[in-house]
Amino acid sequence: MPEQEWEQVTEVRETGPDFEPKDAVRMARGFTCLFWSLPVGMLLVSRVLTLRPGIRPAWFPSFWLESIRWPVHLGGLALFMAGLLLLGRALPDDRRWQATVTRALALAFVHGLLSPFLSWWETYPTHRFLLANVLVCGAALVLLLHQGDGLVAMAAKRAGDLGLHLEARLAAGLMAGFGLAAVAGFGFGQWGAARGQVDAGVWENWIAARGWGLVLLTLVLMPLTLTMSVLWKIKERCLDRLARASWG
Repeated sequence: MPEQEWEQVTEVRETGPDFEPKDAVRMARGFTCLFWSLPVGMLLVSRVLTLRPGIRPAWFPSFWLESIRWPVHLGGLALFMAGLLLLGRALPDDRRWQATVTRALALAFVHGLLSPFLSWWETYPTHRFLLANVLVCGAALVLLLHQGDGLVAMAAKRAGDLGLHLEARLAAGLMAGFGLAAVAGFGFGQWGAARGQVDAGVWENWIAARGWGLVLLTLVLMPLTLTMSVLWKIKERCLDRLARASWG
């Protein structure tokens, strides 16, 4: 690459406003909390996407894990919210950043508030009010992760890392598109069964025969994997900022 072109590329990557070391510490801690909360949250998501309350997939653990999945999931949600609070303490003068953190906290609160409805719906799977709350709970979780990707994109842009910024925006788009598609697909069949338009047994057999439960799980796992990747990368980017500051 010619020297002039290399200088232009370097200039693009280094013109971001960056952030102060104290903000880098808070962001590194906050994004770390967000990263480790996601594997815990999958204990709930994996159960939701089986599509049938009374059937446990072959890969799902035994009863002891089933009995603790709710406390563990709520613990993971609390860790996610703690990460958001740490991120909210960073960049106090950036109104867009603060607004995104506020939206994410609101979505986390809605998701946590509606989470018990899944357990109640598993007991009464044809109750439409319970099912509606389960769908809103799932949509809130998807949008919450979408906001998390948005925070990564803003942090990467501020740090001048264009590649990570684009990767985080891609993760946000995939999370919103694939995640909401999974929630819609889940709700389509269950709502028909709840209204009596589709026989529950016929619907469950149709789902099992075609493996759609695995398809919906894949729609969530693909963007979730990318989300975890960008969360880890931005955490490392914040630590690099601290290292540069310490070395002068």
